[in-house]
Amino acid sequence: MPMPTPWREMFQRFDPEGASDQFAWFVRREKSPIDDIERDLEDELYPLGVHALLTGTVGTGKTTELLELARRRSEKNFVVFVDLVAHFNRVVEDDDALLRVAPWEVCFLAGLQVLRAAEQVLDFVPEAAGYAALAEAWNAAATATKTEGANQGAIDLAKLAKGLVITASAVANPVAGSAVAGGLKLLESVSDASKAERRWNFPWARSQVTRSDQTEELKSMLYLVNQIVAEVARRHRPVLLVIDGLDRITSVAQAKQLFVESTLLSRLSCNVVLAGPFALRHRPELTQVRGFRTHVLVNEPVLSKSNPLEHGPGTRFFVDLYRERVRDVHAEHAITEAQLRRLAYYSGGRAREFVALVRLVARQGVTNKLDQATDAMIDSALDERRRFRERGLNEKHVALLEQVAKSEQKLLPDDPETWTLIDTERLLPYPNDSEWFYPHPLLQKLLGLRQQLE
Repeated sequence: MPMPTPWREMFQRFDPEGASDQFAWFVRREKSPIDDIERDLEDELYPLGVHALLTGTVGTGKTTELLELARRRSEKNFVVFVDLVAHFNRVVEDDDALLRVAPWEVCFLAGLQVLRAAEQVLDFVPEAAGYAALAEAWNAAATATKTEGANQGAIDLAKLAKGLVITASAVANPVAGSAVAGGLKLLESVSDASKAERRWNFPWARSQVTRSDQTEELKSMLYLVNQIVAEVARRHRPVLLVIDGLDRITSVAQAKQLFVESTLLSRLSCNVVLAGPFALRHRPELTQVRGFRTHVLVNEPVLSKSNPLEHGPGTRFFVDLYRERVRDVHAEHAITEAQLRRLAYYSGGRAREFVALVRLVARQGVTNKLDQATDAMIDSALDERRRFRERGLNEKHVALLEQVAKSEQKLLPDDPETWTLIDTERLLPYPNDSEWFYPHPLLQKLLGLRQQLE
């Protein structure tokens, strides 16, 4: 007798708010930018290390790709995965601060995470630049940038570092932590300290003055961080910093400050791969990114450019993504291939949207106690996400979306509200042929286009 469909387990596995750390579920993309990045890492052409910037709209799967790169490199590099979203949410407890973070603060956090990870994993005791030196450098930089709330007493970084959320190469002398497959380990130092102990007592993202990279205080910060990574490389293996979360930034001014007006992050003397704002890809004022080779991860081409109402080749990726994630619980056929392709099309090629749609179907499976998803369940999931995507749109937004849909070249309209539509995932980029744009497929009903695809 066949086992009932494990809808509850599927509901948990398809969580759109978190990237999967289960590397067995990873599905390789046909044109993954991390393949190019890894080739650069292997070739070792850059004396100061590879500096790669991965851009793309939020929800395309950049975190999953970065985690896969970290896994692949974990035996050749000392990998430290800096999750800025987790840091500002769980440690700083201020999500909005991430949107205002300064280059020198990212540089500081990178150095601190490398130091803490090496201390835990390698029993590393620095010969020169340690917690006290980093704390002094932070105070100097905070003073120079007139950071609000700075200079409120001594900073015990050694104590505060115990509350960091760090994923790093699981090599010599790994500490107790949650294993992540593929040679990585989540160092759960957060659980070792009470919430009061790990609360950081100094401010983040409150600089009132932007200072040049050539300011002595910022040069000293960079020098100290480079000392740390150089010492780890000398005593163990080259460092690979993977920094995730800066893609959440939508402000053009903030993106310029991080990647155009500053070179601090590109002057880190180790391999650095980070996720950056999608605006860096298309805004004219941001095309001069300094010190990074730019790679792009856009939505899977689930639409055909010649006829966006037809399925494109990218739907296959999502069918595979679903089946890999449920294979071990024997639920590959709980949602048929035709139903999966339909969900993939209406996801707009966004991994997060597809995962959210499958979760809605799984929720109905739990409620209805059915072994097989029905077309009515698929319709219901699509309708719920459609209503969500239609929220907040005004006449100007609809007119711009219609303009793109009717355009032969499907390029971006020259209107500031275009970026609102991109940032809120109503207008999506696709890579088949030259890069082109189209309204989110869930908005077809609103725009008067055909929705039901056979």
